[in-house]
Amino acid sequence: MLPKLVLLFCLIAASAHAITMKEAPKGMYIFSSGFLSATNQAVTSAGTAISNANCDGVRWKLRWSDVEATPDTYTWQYLDNAVALAAANNKKCGISINAGKDCPAWLYAARVTDARSAASRCGSSTGPLWNAAAGRLSRRGDPANSI
Repeated sequence: MLPKLVLLFCLIAASAHAITMKEAPKGMYIFSSGFLSATNQAVTSAGTAISNANCDGVRWKLRWSDVEATPDTYTWQYLDNAVALAAANNKKCGISINAGKDCPAWLYAARVTDARSAASRCGSSTGPLWNAAAGRLSRRGDPANSI
């Protein structure tokens, strides 16, 4: 009996400290065709599906190397156009910025003096690129947009 009470107490204590998670997207989402770029604009990437009434949102894909070709200089034109297209069609949107093989060349060419600093830039959901992207969407003031 005592082990069951201890387990019950632990479960109650754990639930009191549970973190409220953002609700997962629901409905039907389209994934953009390829990565947004100068040659693959949002209209082409989403196709006609973005205007479909049964489509709830779209997921846009970008390469880090297309967004930040030089350190701390961001090109958001393609994402801005994509978010505007989603908003014009009353769709929610999310973004994926690929790192790994899609990291900019300057990242590999730079001499790494602080491994943690380099790691925080590549593939982290808390690094400068991610923070810049999140800020970009939040400044639009549209609650329908999510990351």
